[in-house]
Amino acid sequence: MNEKYEIFLDDDCKICNRFGEKTINKSNNVLIRSNKELTKELFKLDSIILINNGKTYSGIDAISNIISNWGGAYKIIKIITYLPRFLSDKLYKLISNHRHQISKFIK
Repeated sequence: MNEKYEIFLDDDCKICNRFGEKTINKSNNVLIRSNKELTKELFKLDSIILINNGKTYSGIDAISNIISNWGGAYKIIKIITYLPRFLSDKLYKLISNHRHQISKFIK
């Protein structure tokens, strides 16, 4: 991702905010925005959204695209593409649906 890309996160979620901070530290061409700025259709997905070069990614696709572009050992995240799709989506949704509860354990 050479051009500036946008990530839309739930700004009420500590996990999401930490991911946004990490992304900013690993990339200088990212803009972190609130999911409240999304269209109604994208907001209803209740998911992380990545917009890059006119393409929109959500959920595990967004995360793997973002992390793999951090370079180095982070490229290993692409291994998730070898998991059955239903499994990677299920894992993402499990974490996503419980993100506010999980966030309570983050200082």
